[in-house]
Amino acid sequence: MTKQKTYAELDCFNAIACLLVILIHVLSIGITSLEKTSVQLAVIYLPWKLAAYVVPGFLFTGAVKMALGFDDRALTLSGYAKYIRRRILKIYLPYVLWVGIYYLYFLRIGWVKPGIGVFLRYVFVGDLSSPFYYVVTVMQFYLLMPLWRWMTKRIPWFAAILTAGIVTLGMLYSEGILSQMGIAFAYRDRVFPSYLIFWVIGLYAGKYYDTVREALKRHTASVFAMLIPVALYGIGMLVQHAKGIWLFDGNVIKMFSDCITICVMLTLCIRIADGNCAAIRNPLVWICRASFTVYLSHCLFLQLISAEIAEHSITDIGVQLILRAAVCYTAPFVLWYGWYWAKKGIHILCRKRKAA
Repeated sequence: MTKQKTYAELDCFNAIACLLVILIHVLSIGITSLEKTSVQLAVIYLPWKLAAYVVPGFLFTGAVKMALGFDDRALTLSGYAKYIRRRILKIYLPYVLWVGIYYLYFLRIGWVKPGIGVFLRYVFVGDLSSPFYYVVTVMQFYLLMPLWRWMTKRIPWFAAILTAGIVTLGMLYSEGILSQMGIAFAYRDRVFPSYLIFWVIGLYAGKYYDTVREALKRHTASVFAMLIPVALYGIGMLVQHAKGIWLFDGNVIKMFSDCITICVMLTLCIRIADGNCAAIRNPLVWICRASFTVYLSHCLFLQLISAEIAEHSITDIGVQLILRAAVCYTAPFVLWYGWYWAKKGIHILCRKRKAA
C-alpha cells in the first residue's frame, strides 16, 4: 500500500453521514412513539428512513480510500501486518475503549451482567450499542485487504459488482434459509457479505476514481434526478409503516436505494469540494475529523439525556426530540475537541522536554 491521494469530498461525505447517524438515533423515539398515521410521524419518518444509507456509505468511502492506496508493488507480509496494525490502533482500540465505557455505565444502571466473558462477547459481537456493529463489520473488510487488492487487479469491475450484488441479496434471506436447515444465525447484520455490494462498488470507484469523479461532476443533474425513485421508496415505506400493509420487500429495495443515495451524496460532496463553498466545506472537514469519536460516543449521550427526560417526566415528543438533538449534536463534539487539544498539549510538552 502506498500513500494515497486525498480528496476533500470523501471527508465531506463522511461528515454528512456522521450527522445523519445522529439524526437517525435522535428521531427513533418519534418513530416508536408517534401515531403511525399522524402528520408528525410522516415528517420525521422520511428523513429517518432515507438517512439509513449511512453505514453502507461509510463502507463505500472506506473501500474507496483503500483502493486509492493500492499500487503495483507486491504486498509483503510485513506490509500487510503494518496495515492491520494501523487499523487496530486507529479503529479497533478506540472501539474497545468505548465498549468498555458503555459497559461500565450499563453495569451501573443494571442493564448488563458483570463478567469479563460478558464484556468480551459484547466486544466481539458489537451489540452493546447500535453503532458498534459497523466496527465489527469494517474490521472484517480490513482483514481481507489482500483479497480486495487481488480482486481489483484480476477481476473486471462489472463481474465483481454483479457477483457482490447477488451475494448481498442472498444474505437478506440467509437467516430464513439456515432456519429451514435447523441452524439459528442471528448475526447477518454483522458479517461482511451482507454489505459486500457497497464495499466492492467502493473499491472499483477508488480504482478508477478520477474517471468516476469527473463523470459524476459532469452529469450532476442526471445523478440528482435519481433521487426520484429514492423518494418513492421512502414514501412506499411510509405507507407500509402507517397502514400496516405490504407493498414490496423494503430490504431488497433498500440495497438499490442506498447505492443511489451514495452516488448522489458523493456527487453533492464533489460539488462542495470543488466549488466556492468554504463556509460549508471547512466545517464538514472539521466534523469529519471528529466523526469516529462522535459515531462511537453519541448513543451514550443519548442514553444520558433520555434518563434525564424520564426522571423529569417529560412526555411531549417534540420537547424530547429537541433535547435529544441539542445534546447529541453538541456533547460528543465538545468531548472530541477537548481530547484533541489535550492530546496536542501533551505533544507540545513532550517536545519541549526533549528540546530541554
